[in-house]
Parts: sequence; structure tokens; C-alpha cells
Amino acid sequence: MIERNSPQVTITLSQKAYEQYLAVSKWKEIALATLLRQILEREHESPAFSNLFKRANGNE
Repeated sequence: MIERNSPQVTITLSQKAYEQYLAVSKWKEIALATLLRQILEREHESPAFSNLFKRANGNE
């Protein structure tokens, strides 16, 4: 469970992306925000993001 004082962001999606994410969230019977958070967290844990973060911090 995410704490209420966790950082929050606002995003703007294309209409197509919104409709597709909404359809998947309804199919999975979870809130749209939960689905998007799961996707972002999964990307954050990926090796590709880790490498990108290292490059951004100059630790390449």
C-alpha cells in the first residue's frame, strides 16, 4: 500500500492511450491510477531504467 504522503504527479495521455489503459484497468478490475502506478513501478525496476539513471547521474 502506498503511503498518503508519497510524491504525486499529474500526467497527460493521448486519447488513444487513455482509452486503452482504461479498458485494461476495467478488465483487470482495478483503478486506472493503480494500473498506471504498476506500469511505472515495473519500468522503474527494469535494467534499462537502472542504466539510464546511472547515465543521468554521471555514474556510467
